[in-house]
Amino acid sequence: MVRAAKRERGKKVLALAMALLCMAGSIAAQGETADAKPTLPVEQCRISKDKLTMYPNMTEQLKVLDAGAKVKWTSTDSRIVSVLGSRGKNQQIVTVRTKGRTGTCRIKAKAAGKTYSCKVTVKSDRKVSRVKLVKAVKKSKNIVVKVKILNRSGKNYWYGHPYTVEKFVNGAWKKVAPSDDIKFTAEVIKVRAHSSMDTNYVIASGEEKKAFTKGLYRLSVDVVGIKKATYALFSL
Repeated sequence: MVRAAKRERGKKVLALAMALLCMAGSIAAQGETADAKPTLPVEQCRISKDKLTMYPNMTEQLKVLDAGAKVKWTSTDSRIVSVLGSRGKNQQIVTVRTKGRTGTCRIKAKAAGKTYSCKVTVKSDRKVSRVKLVKAVKKSKNIVVKVKILNRSGKNYWYGHPYTVEKFVNGAWKKVAPSDDIKFTAEVIKVRAHSSMDTNYVIASGEEKKAFTKGLYRLSVDVVGIKKATYALFSL
């Protein structure tokens, strides 16, 4: 009977020890749960366009939507398309520029360890109606920009002399307004089908030249019939 009593006490001690171990494990697990940081959802963002078609000597704008971190923009071939500049709280808006080459490359946006890209195809503009730069000359008295209006269509196009000049500053185009003494003619010029027309624009003279500092500019012309490439890029 004594041995039976001892065995019974041994079982009770063992059961008590197991219970204490279980309680300790439960408390430890609760402590770990309390100390663990909650898992935050990863912010979803995307690029505004994943494909883009451009022509030589043009600019376009891309944007990373819902960017929660600073965006770094790069080009896989800056000889075809280069990153002109970016702006926004997180530099999420970028302006890209083509030059004289055709081909394909990618504009990449990296944010918060993720990379988003847009495939850019630069095509020849031989069959495209557009405004094209001939030359920009800064003379002693004035600044003259000569452009060619190219009509590749089978219809007549029309345009006048009013124009807009903008400068690329801090990731955006800023208007450089002509002075009040510049007079615009009401003459409407016809560009016949499958032809072209050259026009000289005196964008500044005298003291006005001081506003045109070194940089990249674009001169926009309102041509009835041309929807996209209505401007010519030039540098001073």
